[in-house]
Amino acid sequence: MRLPLYALLLVAACTANPPALVKLPDGTDAYALRANSSPFQAGQVSEEEVIAQGVRDQNLCPNGHEIVSKRNVDPGNYSLVIMDALVRCR
Repeated sequence: MRLPLYALLLVAACTANPPALVKLPDGTDAYALRANSSPFQAGQVSEEEVIAQGVRDQNLCPNGHEIVSKRNVDPGNYSLVIMDALVRCR
């Protein structure tokens, strides 16, 4: 199976701490980040909410963001939501 370029960027860059600025194939910039819920939020927040909180916590996109790609790191973990994401600022 061949992975799409976004998936490769996501896997390669999301282990960066702090978030990494990457260039997407269309020439725009995006941040690759890893975000996680707090343990008491598991099952109560969506993947998108976890990513949005990670963007806010890192002060990345003051005018909002768009999720380009996302991956749940451990989908079987019901006590913590850990997300890798590529987000583009508006």
